[in-house]
Amino acid sequence: MKGLLLRFQNIHPTVWILLELFILIFLALIRSPVLTFAILFFCALRLYTRNISWEDLGFVKNKNVSSTLAAGLLIAILYQAASIFLIVPLIQSVTGSKIDLSQIAALKADWANLAVALLISWTFAAFGEEIAYRSYLFKHVSDLFGDRRIGSVIGVLVCTALFAVGHGYQGISGVMENSLFGVTMALIFIFSKRNLWLPVIVHGFVDTIGFILIFTGLYP
Repeated sequence: MKGLLLRFQNIHPTVWILLELFILIFLALIRSPVLTFAILFFCALRLYTRNISWEDLGFVKNKNVSSTLAAGLLIAILYQAASIFLIVPLIQSVTGSKIDLSQIAALKADWANLAVALLISWTFAAFGEEIAYRSYLFKHVSDLFGDRRIGSVIGVLVCTALFAVGHGYQGISGVMENSLFGVTMALIFIFSKRNLWLPVIVHGFVDTIGFILIFTGLYP
């Protein structure tokens, strides 16, 4: 095991990033459900070998927790309002198909399913997906380019595309909506100076609001 880890550490960073991208793009093309888990695996491997730290991923000390929570909740409310009343109707009118929410339809009036959904949304979705797409993958894709602006643009496009494909079970309309959500979360990450706490909180609240609306029968 130690020998394998030593070989991993000796691989040139650029070579390893390109190898990761090749594997992830392949998983995306075959619509593999393990895409996000694969990114998190690569991330965990780098953390274990100390090639990156939690600070590198954006988990820096937050001096004002209450303000971050309030800002995250406000952004989530505004995004969900825009999504429900503008973004989703527009996308569905263009594609002629509704977002496939069949996998979470069981949330309606079921407290047990709601509790499980909220647990998953704040762990795998909020923390897992933000670490995978808005932090780890974005950082390594953008670092491939010397120019920070070009790297950031390409990083946003690549990570958003993989994030959206990972939600292919929601149909074409769902992929398009998740593309916009991915770009929004990437911009929040960038403008918060790559501090991951705000995107995590926004993501968690966006999902929470959506699940509660479905649970109460107010949406869709």
